[in-house]
Order: sequence, then C-alpha cells, then structure tokens
Amino acid sequence: MSPNDSTNAYVVISHAFQDTVLERLQASGVTKARRHQAIAVLWFIIRNLGWESYECQLTTHQLCDFTGVDQGEMTRALKLLEQVGAIHRLKGTRPKVITVSPEAAYFGDMKERDGLLARYQRSIGLLT
Repeated sequence: MSPNDSTNAYVVISHAFQDTVLERLQASGVTKARRHQAIAVLWFIIRNLGWESYECQLTTHQLCDFTGVDQGEMTRALKLLEQVGAIHRLKGTRPKVITVSPEAAYFGDMKERDGLLARYQRSIGLLT
C-alpha cells in the first residue's frame, strides 16, 4: 500500500489536531519547558506510528532513549499528553501501548469521517 494511492487507507495527522494540542498545553498551566518537552515527545510518537495504525511502535523506554530524558520526565510528559487528549496509553498491556487519539489520526478517504471512533476503538482492541 502506498499513501499516494487514494483507494488505500492510511493515517493522516491533522494540523487542527496539532493546533488544539498546542492550545491545550498552553492552557494547562505547566511550565514552558514541560510544554516543549511534551511537544517533542508527541512528535516522536507521531513519527513512529505503525503503518495504517494509531499505535506508536516505540516503548516508553525507547522514547526515553531517543529523546534523552529519564523515565520520570517521560512519565510526566506522557501524562500531560493524556490530560490534554493527545494520546491514550492502553491500560493492562505490558509494555503499555501508546496510541494517538482519534482526533489526531484518521483512516481512509478524508471525505468520509463516519465510523471514525468505532474504527479507532476496534483498531486498538476496545471493540471486538
């Protein structure tokens, strides 16, 4: 499958999502440094989404290695991203699976948004 083939589904990260995350981070009351760190972590998560997937292919430990932050800082950044609705960490999985929220990633023809949430929930195993 190729992202250039309009008949195939693929993940698209919207600019509106990125703008919303930035606005929510600025309104969160955390320091500028923590906001910037969260943005950097989100960039690595988005960059490492699997093909046609909402799931990041990196573990938290790998994210720490790539970004050069310790586990505590990474935990705080991921928690902040969850609080602003940018990501979800699937509970009960080891290691925890990190997914971008359905507002961030959209499968398929951009003209048809029906079923987005159900498709997202099926893809991350919340619906069978």
